[in-house]
Amino acid sequence: EHSLGSSATIESESEPVVDGEPPLTIQQHQLAEFFDSERSGPLPDELLNRSVRWVGEVKRTAQFRMDFDFSGGPGVKANVLVGAVKSRFGSNIDIEAVLELPEGTELARGENIAFSGQVIKVDSLLHHVFVAEATVS
Repeated sequence: EHSLGSSATIESESEPVVDGEPPLTIQQHQLAEFFDSERSGPLPDELLNRSVRWVGEVKRTAQFRMDFDFSGGPGVKANVLVGAVKSRFGSNIDIEAVLELPEGTELARGENIAFSGQVIKVDSLLHHVFVAEATVS
């Protein structure tokens, strides 16, 4: 179990302990891959179109008819805080998943959710991972 925010709990598989550091969850490991501070250039192709199953806290939602990020509509776009990664300077940077959800999906700000979908792009400046065709479980 790993704590997320103040009230969500993540239960997931972990990797082995390395150098006395606590093990990373699969979710934390995937976020670290997407936001590797040592990488220069575009995101490797093998990281795009990856299916993910993550948990996080809803920060905001909005209905949309057409959307630039997901090239479709109508639907609901939700920003979900999914974790943090270390910057090259050692500080934590919050990461949000931007979800494309079916029209009529209702989520409350501050709600902790589990979701799955397919990563279609990563914005390393805004620290966003865009997850298409997401479903909340």
